[in-house]
Amino acid sequence: MAPLSQWLQLMLAEIARKREDLERAREEAARRESEARASALASQREARDARVTPARADSGDPSAPAVLESDQTYG
Repeated sequence: MAPLSQWLQLMLAEIARKREDLERAREEAARRESEARASALASQREARDARVTPARADSGDPSAPAVLESDQTYG
């Protein structure tokens, strides 16, 4: 096989670089999407856990009235 011209070598290198850049961008987008999904799930859990809490956490009495977190925060 004949040696590749300098121009062709440059074009092949440029194609390889663009392919690598695209792959890195796809990996970064997937990582960000995964982090966003994990963050959303954590926020949902926090919101769910904060909605209702026992009036006295140490009571262990299931008949103890539940209070909203906003009642605890704002009196």
